[in-house]
Amino acid sequence: MDPTNEKPNNYLLYGNSKGKPKPIGVISELPEIRVTYKKQLPDSLKQNLIAIEDKRFFSHKGIDYKSIARAIYVNLRSFSIKQGGSTITQQLARNLLKDNRKIISRKIKEIQLALDIERTHTKDQILELYFNYVYWGKNLYGIRAASITYFDKEPHHLTKYEKTQLLTLLRGPNLYLRNYLAFQKRVALINEIIEKNSKSRNRCRTKKMAKPMNVKNSLTTFKPSVLKYLNLKVNHSNSSIHTTIEFDLQKMLDFLVNEAKYPTSIVCFYNGQLVGFSSFYGTDYPFSFKSNVGSLLKPFIYTFLRKNGLKKDEQFSTQSDSKWHVREVNSDDKTSMKLYEALKVSNNNVFINASNKIKIDKVIRFIATLTNKTQEKLYPSAILGASHTGMSLFEITKLYHDYFSKSNDTETAECLEILNELLVEKTGSIISNGFFKTGTTNNNRERFSIFGNKIMTVGILRQNYFENDYTKEGNFLGYVREVLRKIISLKRKWFN
Repeated sequence: MDPTNEKPNNYLLYGNSKGKPKPIGVISELPEIRVTYKKQLPDSLKQNLIAIEDKRFFSHKGIDYKSIARAIYVNLRSFSIKQGGSTITQQLARNLLKDNRKIISRKIKEIQLALDIERTHTKDQILELYFNYVYWGKNLYGIRAASITYFDKEPHHLTKYEKTQLLTLLRGPNLYLRNYLAFQKRVALINEIIEKNSKSRNRCRTKKMAKPMNVKNSLTTFKPSVLKYLNLKVNHSNSSIHTTIEFDLQKMLDFLVNEAKYPTSIVCFYNGQLVGFSSFYGTDYPFSFKSNVGSLLKPFIYTFLRKNGLKKDEQFSTQSDSKWHVREVNSDDKTSMKLYEALKVSNNNVFINASNKIKIDKVIRFIATLTNKTQEKLYPSAILGASHTGMSLFEITKLYHDYFSKSNDTETAECLEILNELLVEKTGSIISNGFFKTGTTNNNRERFSIFGNKIMTVGILRQNYFENDYTKEGNFLGYVREVLRKIISLKRKWFN
């Protein structure tokens, strides 16, 4: 079943961690982190919430006038706001409105919505909505997102003390997350309330010091549009999606993107599967943004030229043999160059002249088939990586991964040897059957690098034009080396 037809917003996305599934993010069109929780809420959690926030929850109709009167009395006596009179239903309404302004018009809307909720929902449904929508700090909405972020476990696996800690955050998550002393006092107060309310003879009388609330598993928001690019196992009953994303790799890619000096996107394939992707511009960007890919198509064109009779050592002019004049980035003064040399330095004119020798139309047909594009919309500039619709980082990285993992002919092996020389020369790394290629386009605003081998392929896109980085590769190579080094240190077997 296609999960995109089931509107999988607020589903929990799982990755793979040491052979076991581990939550890695949520599916959401919005930046907020909220995960639907469909399991039965623990009775103790509901009972304790009512004891702390709204003792008359089952007797009022959304507004507790006694609590409002008491709050007004206490606040007037202290000349400050010491208490509030909001019910659980009002708190739910406030979270649904996403408006915390202390103005009368907002309060009226909150009361109206609370009354509507009470008329259309049972008390149990209201509690369920509350735990799915209430704010828990750090952009987290709903108990499932909070439970996984703070304790790295589902709500039904929480201990009594962990439940108490979460309930502590409700009155003011931003305050209690940054003020440890206030958090300690609030935990102690809530423990007292819970003990007084408990009907059990074996009451929990834990007096241990409250620990600070720390993030144990930060969740990323993934756009629903990325799901079609992943291998999925969907559990609609539990709002969960299991993928082939590698948990540790994904976290590392997010870190590398966040720490990059320039806007960067990264995509990783392993054994035919997408195992990680990240972007400065959002999770859908590696799939949605398309541009020309510069010299990244040259390795495929090289193998095609060799299969069509051109020799590896055949010399071609580095000057245009036609009216088509193209810019060369490298400053080599050679008047001619061997085909394999042109591949290493990405000389444009050599590839154009070589393509002319076997007819450019023939090469264009090959590129159309290779990139799954309509030949009528491809022009001779396709030899230089240009096309009417462009290619995404996902598409070009997958092309490299699929092509070099499946092709075993002599010409492809020869091309790999050349690209392996580039890998050693540019990165200083030795990878079995490895390859490396860069591509630049749009006056160097888009800079690509693809590297890997038949098992794993990594694609990087860095964007924008900056001072002191006018050369074709510039300081981009330093970043590429760092990404390669980090991936190898994380799991060497990926390139074995």
